[in-house]
Formats: sequence, structure tokens, C-alpha cells
Amino acid sequence: MRTLLAATFAAMVSIPALAEPRIALVIGNSQYETPGWALENPVRDARLMKAALEGLDYEVMTVFNADEDEMEDAFAAFGAALKEAGPDATGFFFFAGHGVQSAGLNYPIPTDLAAYNDSDIWAHAPRLELLFRYLENAGTAAHFIMLDACRNTPFTSAVRPTAGRLSTNW
Repeated sequence: MRTLLAATFAAMVSIPALAEPRIALVIGNSQYETPGWALENPVRDARLMKAALEGLDYEVMTVFNADEDEMEDAFAAFGAALKEAGPDATGFFFFAGHGVQSAGLNYPIPTDLAAYNDSDIWAHAPRLELLFRYLENAGTAAHFIMLDACRNTPFTSAVRPTAGRLSTNW
């Protein structure tokens, strides 16, 4: 029995792995335009995540200090790249920066957002749900989502989530 196991293991490690396509989108937002909103770590964390994912053979798309349009364009490009890679592809999304929940929806905050009430967020921040629609449309095998959203947000109490965290109702 040990001989069979050893032979099977030797055969497994000697056959080149058929790696599925791996594509990641990494966004790090540190330099917010609104005074007092700047964050020290998100771009640094995004660079570290990019390096780690590249070490795992991911093709990594990165966006640093993205405004609303850049974030939405990145979501669309990520979805298109996954769709083109085919159904066996794996997607990985990482966001570091400010995040907020409003009306039960999650919003990664772009650097150009000036928010004074919920309607400012609804109108000028991409919903995380938009990214999920692109992932669903891509029809790929698996997706990983990692959010490093700052919980100590500078938003006024009018736009700060009462629960103090992002919604898990996706």
C-alpha cells in the first residue's frame, strides 16, 4: 500500500499542474480629497496584497487612489477579464480605504467623494453590488472578496452606519 501511495504522490508532483486563470483587482485608496479623510495604510496594503497575489500566480490589476469613475471602470475591466478568461477562472477582489453601509448596501468610498448625507453616497460612490453583478456575469468558477474598509470613518453621523460595520447582506 505504501508503494502505491508513494508512486501516486510521485506522479502527482511530476505532472505539471494545470493552473486555472487567476485574475485579481486590488484597489487602495489613501489620498481622499476631503480634508481629514486621508488614510496612511491603504495604498501600502494594496501594494503588499498585489505582491502576495502575484506570488500565487494571479494576474493583478491595481488602482491606487481611485475616484468614482476609475473604480467603476476597474470593476468593469475586472469583470471583462474574468469573462474572457473562461469559466475555470478564479477572481480575487481586494479593497482598502473608507467604506460605508447606507440603506443596507455597501459602498467602497472613492477618493473624490464629498458626502454630507446618504444621497451623496448613493449618487457618487460605486455600490459593491455593481462588482458582484460583473462577477456573476463573468460566469467564472470562484471569487474571493476581501475588504479592508476603515471603520473609523470621518463621515458625519448622518451618513455613518449605525451598526458601525459593512453589511453582510449581499
